[in-house]
Order: sequence, then structure tokens, then C-alpha cells
Amino acid sequence: IASQSVLSVYAHGQTSGLVVDAGYAVTHTVPVHEGRSLPHAVEIMDIAGSHMTHYLMKLLRDSGYLLSERMTQVIEDIKHKCCYVASDFENECCLPKAIYTVDFPLPDGQTISLGKERFQCPEVLFNPPQAHGISYVGIHKMAQRSLNKVPEAVRENMYRNILLCGGSSLFEGLEKRFSSELLQEMPSNAKIRVSAIPLRRYSAWMGGSILASLKNFQSCWIRKEEYSEHGPCIVHQKC
Repeated sequence: IASQSVLSVYAHGQTSGLVVDAGYAVTHTVPVHEGRSLPHAVEIMDIAGSHMTHYLMKLLRDSGYLLSERMTQVIEDIKHKCCYVASDFENECCLPKAIYTVDFPLPDGQTISLGKERFQCPEVLFNPPQAHGISYVGIHKMAQRSLNKVPEAVRENMYRNILLCGGSSLFEGLEKRFSSELLQEMPSNAKIRVSAIPLRRYSAWMGGSILASLKNFQSCWIRKEEYSEHGPCIVHQKC
């Protein structure tokens, strides 16, 4: 009954802003104005957390590790604990291996040594692969495209309320890289502010809690007796 992006804006104490949401299955940029999303300005990319987990598994296999599909949860854990976004990908690749190499113990007692895979994995958010005739752009360019599609009257307010959300936005270094890349795409006089709250993985849930506590939402509550009498269609009647 509520847009996930709108709820994420509420979680930041706002009613307007550009939501840059990198989740598990999809990454999208959604402008929200006064509690309503602007569908014509939404940008979507089917590259997000699950894609990066499988990509990390491929990178580790290419390095010689024998990993089965049953180890997806372990790879997910490695991704969360070891991967980071490089401020400059090309420069990071040229650093001595000792600087970015870490060891990760597997549940079976073996140890995986991670090198460039640590920053190659989340790099796809900024430089997505082109495949199957689909041409994606990075999250910074998605944000720029969305901002360019909103009415000029509200654009300046959007610049000041760019909100990073979703579990896949939690990589170390992502906020800094996103901000610097976005600045290069925007007009020189644009005043941009990017917000990334620590609990942004749960921003939609936090926004839902805020929405449900508002006075004007109380008429939307559905009692058990009403649901039993009318069935699921009661949702559309009351909300």
C-alpha cells in the first residue's frame, strides 16, 4: 500500500528527495516529491546484491578456488565482510597486492585469499557489464538521469536530498565514490548533499513504521474481523 522509495524518504525525516536504492535484486533511482514518487523519472538496473554475490563467486573460481552453488551464503558473507568500493578503480589495481589482500577462513577450515576481487565485485555498480543487448549505466549516472527528468522547480531541493538506501549501498567507500562521481556529472553550480544513514538497509521498514504511526493513517488499519468478512479486497477499499 506504500512505495518502498517513499518510505525510505520518510525514514530520513523528509517528504522529498532522490532515493538511490541498491538492494538484493534491483538497483533503482526514484525521485520522490511531497510523498509521491515520480514514475517518469525512475531509472532501473537489474544489477544488485544477488548479482554481485554470483559475480564474486565467478571471480574466486577464476582464481582457482573450487566453489559450489551450495556455498552461496558463504560467498554472501565474504562479500559483506571483505569487499569495498575503490575511490579510483584503475589506481587501486596498480597498488601492491599486499595492501588489499586479506584471508578469509571458510567453515570447513580452509582459507580463501582475496585480492582484487574485493573491489572488482562492487565495481559493477559504477561500471555495469553490458550483456544481452542491454546497456546499463552506473548508479551515479542513473541518479543524474533521474535528476534531469524532474521539474526544474523541485530539482534544487532534490540535489540537497540524495538518499543512499538498501543493503548493497553499505560497501565501504561507496558513499564517497558515489558523491565524487555524481559531482562530475552535475552542473558546476549544483549544491549536492548525499545522505547515508547507518541503518539504510532497513530504511523502507523504518519509513513504514513512521507512516503507520501518523494520525491520518489510522483510518487505514484493517481489523481481523474486517479481513475475515471481506477478504484481501478490503485493502483496496480502505487504502
